[in-house]
Amino acid sequence: MKYTKSNLMRGYANKILTIDLANGAIQENGLDPKVRDYFVGGRALGLYLLYKRITPGMSPYAPENPLIFSPGPLAGVPQFPGTSKCMAVSLSPHTGIPGISNFGGHFGAHIKYAGFDIIEITGKSEEDIFILINGFENQVTIIDAPSIDRVFDLEKFIVDACTGKGYDKKDITFVTTGVGAANTTYGCINSHYFDPTKTAGGQKGFFRTKQAGRTGLGSVMIDKKIRSVIVLAEYPHGENPYGAADWEKAKRAGLKLSKVVREVDPVSLKMSRQGSAGLISFMNNENYMSLPVNNYQYGSDPRAEQISGKFYEENLFDHRGMDGCFPGCSLRCTKGGWVTLSFGDQKGKKVWVDGPEYETACGFGSNLGIWNAEAIMEANWHCDNLGIDTITTAVIIAFLMECFQRGYLSKEDTDGVELTWGDDQSVLRFLHQISHRENEFAREAGKGMVSLVEWVCRKYVQRTGRENPKKELMKFSMQAKGLPFSLYRTHRSLSMQASYAAASDIGAHHAAAWLIKVDLLGAFPTLQDKARALITYPRVRLGNDNLGLCKLPWVDVFNPESEKVKDTDKFINPASQE
Repeated sequence: MKYTKSNLMRGYANKILTIDLANGAIQENGLDPKVRDYFVGGRALGLYLLYKRITPGMSPYAPENPLIFSPGPLAGVPQFPGTSKCMAVSLSPHTGIPGISNFGGHFGAHIKYAGFDIIEITGKSEEDIFILINGFENQVTIIDAPSIDRVFDLEKFIVDACTGKGYDKKDITFVTTGVGAANTTYGCINSHYFDPTKTAGGQKGFFRTKQAGRTGLGSVMIDKKIRSVIVLAEYPHGENPYGAADWEKAKRAGLKLSKVVREVDPVSLKMSRQGSAGLISFMNNENYMSLPVNNYQYGSDPRAEQISGKFYEENLFDHRGMDGCFPGCSLRCTKGGWVTLSFGDQKGKKVWVDGPEYETACGFGSNLGIWNAEAIMEANWHCDNLGIDTITTAVIIAFLMECFQRGYLSKEDTDGVELTWGDDQSVLRFLHQISHRENEFAREAGKGMVSLVEWVCRKYVQRTGRENPKKELMKFSMQAKGLPFSLYRTHRSLSMQASYAAASDIGAHHAAAWLIKVDLLGAFPTLQDKARALITYPRVRLGNDNLGLCKLPWVDVFNPESEKVKDTDKFINPASQE
């Protein structure tokens, strides 16, 4: 389909790209100004379009269930920190309710640059396909794709194909998933972008990834036979290329926030050196007991320093280059480094790993009793390469380890597989078994936590003849609405417990109201304060999702000027508060 592209106005292209894979129909539709102004973009606009498409009882694998990619009006504006978040939206095969996952990289920005505010994909293809959005030729096409199961092999194929046609790597961005997404309900979508500042093999620059992992939308993507959505586009040029109402004022505001981030982060969270893994030491503090250890059974461990942000900073992260996942972000928290694989058919190969973020570092670290930082990074790489969510995978494995610990599972139940605390090689092996559905145990683990609890109960009753243990298993199958907990032990933060249960619409995830840190620091001394935070904080954090903003530089960097503000909550949006 050929389309017309107009200049961005107030950050909007005012167009929706709609693709029906059932009949190959591709359309550009106008974005209704009333809908745009009410829902803004990102999460809210994506959920509105999802609501318009779904019906009661619809299966997440129904052809009519849309897969939506929705950036916001600030997505792709490099004059501000953290402006390339995009939302993936669909019915979740993991929970059965609307699923949302935000991700960084350049994909959301390039959707805008190519001329669209949102991509909406319905139907299913009979064969593996690529969707190619070419912003240079103003054309959208559906083309045949190879059946490449592993993400980084697919990345190489796409990059070689695009550069072979003369496109510059900086103008190429795409999303993919892998074989694990086809065989689990918690498939991950990888967002690929070119980083020209890193060096590999003597050459400057290579492709890096960010992930939309939560709620299993990679499984929806691969069920539709979409192997990749590729966007070719260049950065807008000229004065006021994003159509701001007051471009000079917008640039001044961006410079002000960038200055706060540059000055505050190095003396506080240190995300530019440690990434979000810097939180591990804070959560491990014995006064807080909020680091999940051995499936959330404990909240602190002296070995945590072996997997802390400081350890990664000093031993594994490569600090050369610019670690922002989008130009203009002064936080630069997208850390990564090189590890040598110890497992799989590429054993002995040195690979680049983007991460780990805090959740992955805890998920495959403290929560599994693994205190080896390189093993954690390797698990991170395998999950990305296979296309499965690191958080869900790690928490499911932690649950299974506790089942073995407490006698609810034995090797007799699991085809000889045994998962025990600290055994990183068994974890890596099980990742591959899950992703390829190699045996009954792996197949059941791939279905998700709720179904897995029922399976463990059946196996236990069959083996022992004892009473169904579901009531006991529910105490340590850490999930809400079917979504496994992200990696915070909430025993000492009632507000975070309530955030998982109520403030987060997708299940036990921290994005809607990440209250645990300020709660532990005493920001909400009364139950009324905690309840109020569950209302006010999501308004800000979900507002970021609508605008296309990363929460870290906007919410989690504390602006010293906030101390001077009276009669308001100084923690709610500190970096940009005046």
